[in-house]
Amino acid sequence: MSRVSFTAKRVSEFGCPEGRAQAFLWDEGVAGLGLRATANGAKAYIFQSVLGGKTLRSTIGSPSNWPIKDAQAEARRLQTLIDKGVDPRQAKAEQIARDQSQRQSARAKRLQDSVMVSEAWAEYLKDRRPRWSERSYSDHLRLSSLGGVERLRAAGHHERSGVSRQNPG
Repeated sequence: MSRVSFTAKRVSEFGCPEGRAQAFLWDEGVAGLGLRATANGAKAYIFQSVLGGKTLRSTIGSPSNWPIKDAQAEARRLQTLIDKGVDPRQAKAEQIARDQSQRQSARAKRLQDSVMVSEAWAEYLKDRRPRWSERSYSDHLRLSSLGGVERLRAAGHHERSGVSRQNPG
């Protein structure tokens, strides 16, 4: 494994040799940081180290998204986790699970705290009914009913677009 100092030029010019599936270029400045190039031209910074006698390799990200200094800092952070006996892949999976759980809890709380429109509408109708005629109340119920319900007197479906009757005259 030869090691070189990562520069923008070296990273951009590095490629996978013909006839190989992938090739690696390793950074001499940060242990475990490498650049992987595949036969299809894709490149990614990777981190490789040993934990408990097993080699761990994880992808950091694309050189187009990660400046060299940031990739080096991430590799150092991952090595720190390994030095503490923590598998960075497991730590990442646990963090993702915690984030998803927090998002689901926040969403459930918002839904729990929110008032359904149907509940608010029912409360409005209950409050206003004493002030309306029976016809006005029934019109409010009819116009706020769900669309797509089979009609009782004519073929087709009831539409929500408003009153379809025209005033003869």
